[in-house]
Amino acid sequence: MQNATIIKNFVSDWENQDSIEEVIFKDAGQKMKVMAEDLSVNDIKGLQSIKYSPKVQMLVSKNPVKWQNIVINTATYSEYETMNGHAPFSITFNMPSINIQTQ
Repeated sequence: MQNATIIKNFVSDWENQDSIEEVIFKDAGQKMKVMAEDLSVNDIKGLQSIKYSPKVQMLVSKNPVKWQNIVINTATYSEYETMNGHAPFSITFNMPSINIQTQ
């Protein structure tokens, strides 16, 4: 949950008032981290281009084929170059927003 919009209510009856503050809107979403071990440095360099792409999609269904847009978090990459030419790589992205009730 994030970006809560809160309003402050005027209190005229302190004895029967529910609350002073009320949340009228929130964003909700989930994140997913994908990791791979022992990738070649060339593969990692190819995967790094994902972070510069304005539109990234994830395959969510094979039959029928269905793609869904996702948002990449730019500060979540582990990019290494090692002596043996292999390294881990990870990327974190936001899943599509959750549809929640608003007032």
